[in-house]
Amino acid sequence: MKFKSLRDILIFAMAKEESSVRFYKKLAVMVQKTETAMIFENLARREQEHIEAVRLELFKQGFTLDDSTAEDTDQDSGIYIELDQTAGRMSYVDALRVGVQKERASFKLYAELMALAEDLESRKMFLELAEEEMRHLLQLEREIEVMTGPHRS
Repeated sequence: MKFKSLRDILIFAMAKEESSVRFYKKLAVMVQKTETAMIFENLARREQEHIEAVRLELFKQGFTLDDSTAEDTDQDSGIYIELDQTAGRMSYVDALRVGVQKERASFKLYAELMALAEDLESRKMFLELAEEEMRHLLQLEREIEVMTGPHRS
């Protein structure tokens, strides 16, 4: 990834979060179990909060956005995990595993963006986003463990 400025980094991060919101909303609609859909709807809401954090950082840095700003960067990364028609037939655990892949990729992205950020405030924001993605990852992994562990009857 090459960026020309902090603004480019922040816009890229916002686009990735918007992609995550769409991903989790789509997954919530596709899975057929209510409890699974609720987990993905919750993750979509939390990813929406990340968008607001990045947007706030953009404004703090004195940058403005137009509607087409994030569209250009949305397809540039391997972060987006494509869902097909079989997603609707995924088991609860399989859907959780897809979420784990997504969160792992998001964590890695924010760690990379943190290293690219030039100022302390931006590095701190990316660190906080990376930590939040790790919390999502751990939540999903714990749920998988509960569902597949030896204590499961």
